[in-house]
Amino acid sequence: MDRVVPPASRMQIRDMELRFFTQLHELTHQIQRGSDNPLGKLQEIYALADLVGELTTPGTACSKGCSRCCRVDLPITTIEARYIRKHVGIVPRTGSSISSGHTVARRPCPFLDAAGACSIYPFRPFVCRTLHAPGQPACNDIATPHARYGSRNNYILEKLFHLLDVINKRKPIRDIRDFFPLTTDPFP
Repeated sequence: MDRVVPPASRMQIRDMELRFFTQLHELTHQIQRGSDNPLGKLQEIYALADLVGELTTPGTACSKGCSRCCRVDLPITTIEARYIRKHVGIVPRTGSSISSGHTVARRPCPFLDAAGACSIYPFRPFVCRTLHAPGQPACNDIATPHARYGSRNNYILEKLFHLLDVINKRKPIRDIRDFFPLTTDPFP
């Protein structure tokens, strides 16, 4: 049986799309004209990404304390490391190292607390805001392929990532653990 979207819902969807695209268009023009406040623009990018996330989350297996995606490679921009520093007070490490293999080793994000929650949730990077696992995937087993939904699967999120790259001024994108290394070995 085909599902029909009621006219009222179709209007809500159109209004929502118009709002998203209007905000995206305005933000794009502001960033293209240049900004003396890149951290403020980052917050605007995050706000739009969070709106997309609110619509995506009901159809996902993600929930507070799950933390399975917090044990994979987590690329963040230099501007995001600065944003975390501003709000959390931890100075990011500088350098050019780019690590990988965190997924296979299941190394946790340095901001994952003992309860499996994000200790910097309000200030979490773009990748953490936009990565979702639809349905009930086999997240527990890293070796088992499962669907993930992120910025490459969504036009608005893809455009927001491009804007993030612009305000990052092409500075390095490294794993969060390269900017903020674990202070203790979580796997003694």
